[in-house]
Order: sequence, then C-alpha cells, then structure tokens
Amino acid sequence: MVEELTEESLEKEINNNDGESHAETTNESQTDQDSDLNVANDVLIIARDIYLDVGTERSKASLGEVFMKLGDISLEQENFDQAVVDYREAVKVKSERLSDDNMELTEAHWRLALALSASTDKSQIDQAIEHVERAMEVLNKCKKNLLEKLASVQETYGKGKQVAKSDDNTEDIEKKLNEIDQFLIEMEAKIEELNTAKINRDKEVPTPSEIALAEYVKMLTPSAESGSTTNAGSSSITSNVPINDITSLIKRKVVEDIKSIDENLTNTTTNENSVTNTMMDEGEEKKRKVENLIDETTSEGSGEGRSGENDESSPNKKVRLSG
Repeated sequence: MVEELTEESLEKEINNNDGESHAETTNESQTDQDSDLNVANDVLIIARDIYLDVGTERSKASLGEVFMKLGDISLEQENFDQAVVDYREAVKVKSERLSDDNMELTEAHWRLALALSASTDKSQIDQAIEHVERAMEVLNKCKKNLLEKLASVQETYGKGKQVAKSDDNTEDIEKKLNEIDQFLIEMEAKIEELNTAKINRDKEVPTPSEIALAEYVKMLTPSAESGSTTNAGSSSITSNVPINDITSLIKRKVVEDIKSIDENLTNTTTNENSVTNTMMDEGEEKKRKVENLIDETTSEGSGEGRSGENDESSPNKKVRLSG
C-alpha cells in the first residue's frame, strides 16, 4: 500500500514538473522569439540606412524588400501603426521601379491594406479599401497577361506543331491563374468586411454616460403595463416617450418649482393680511378710545353749563342784576 501511494505521488510530481517545465519552455520560447524579432528589426534598420545612402537601382530593389520585412516584423509584434509606415515605403519604392502588372506590387498593396485595417486609427479604413482595390487591379492585369499567354501556347499546340516538352508551361500558367482567382476571392471578401466595419464606425455608438442616463430615466419613467393599471391615458403617453427622453423630468421639475413659488406667495400674502388686520384692529381701538374721550369731555362741559345757569337763578345773581 505504501509502495502504491509512493508511486502515485511520484507520478503526480512528475506530471506537475512536466507541466511547469512546459509552461517555462513556452515562456522562454516566446521570449526568444521576441528577442529574435528585435534583433532582426535592428539589422534591417541598418540595411535600410545603407541602401538609402547607396541609391543605385539594385539597392532600390533591395530597399523595397527591406521595407517589406520591417513591415512584417511590426505586423507580427502588433505594432500596426509602424507597419503602415514601413509598407507605405515599400509600395512607394516598388511602384517607382516595377511595372503595373508585377505581382510584387500586389503583395505590397495587400499587406499595407491589412496594416491599415488593423491600425488604431479607424479613419484609415477607406485607405485600406483603396489599397485592396489597387492590389486587385494589379492581379487582374496579371491574369489578363497570363490568359493571353495561355491562349498563345494552346494555339501553338493546337496546330500540331512539334514543341519541346520544356517549352510547354501550360500547367504553370494554369496554376498561377488558379492562385490569382483564389486571391481575388479573398480580396473581395476583405473589401466586404472593411465596408461593414466602415458602416459600424459611422453609426452613432452611445457613450457609457448616455447608457447610464437612459437606464436611470427608464427606472424613473413608469412602464406601459404599470401605467395601464392606474390610468389608460397616462399609459399611452408613457409608452410613446423614448427611453432617453428626459422632457418629462424637466417638466416635473418646473411644475414642482412653480408649486413652491405659489406656496411662498400664499404664505407671504397670508402674513401681509394678518399684519394689515392687526393694524386695522389697533386703529379701530384707538378710534374708539378717542370717541370715548370726546364723549366724556362733552358730557363734562354740558354739566358745567347747567351749574352756571343755576347760579344765575340764585338770589345773589338777582341782587347783582337789580343793583
């Protein structure tokens, strides 16, 4: 039993070590590959500078290939913007020295289109489509020349002339034509893919803040079902309001502000009326006091007059009159 457990544990340990070693090997392989690409890139940059300084026709041919290799390395490292720069230079150099039906031009335009389509600048999709179309133009010219050559060869053999086996390149021509047709199909699919990407780019994509606002408004706005249980009219209105329409919220806020203003005005008017009523009550009180004082004064004056009359009717007054 102990031996079995020991064997099982050893097998597990061996498997674990194998897994770790495989992961380490993979990481080391990836590191080595990146290192090799960096070394190759440095060597190609030196070669590029040398060929640019020489400037001969032969150096230009080599310079075009150097730019293609630099673009390949940048594409492999997913440095798409640098790949675009390198492939553009390759297309420029090759276009200056090659005929317009040379397959090298097709390859240069095609790789430039791939780099443009993968670039971080999505506005370059139009340029990618343009270079795919230019690659197809070169291919169609190549195809036309091959078909003419094939027809010429078939015409020669059709006449029954004795031609050496080495001169019979019909199979090679047909093979090249087949490759061109496959390449054209792939390019047409690429153009369709780029056009779809262009349409998606032109569509308005909502930002995260707009999505959050729409969800918030959706929570605040009653749904059509809840509106129908309370009020049929309100449910029909709610169902017609877009999710991202916040007009109802603005109107609701305005109504609340107006109600608040009305309440303030009502409270102010009530306070003013209470003050006015208080002042009127105080004035009435003062008026009543003045009237009472006048009444008391009038009553006292009338009492003094009657007392004087009584004095004149007294005997002393009559004596003064008679005297």
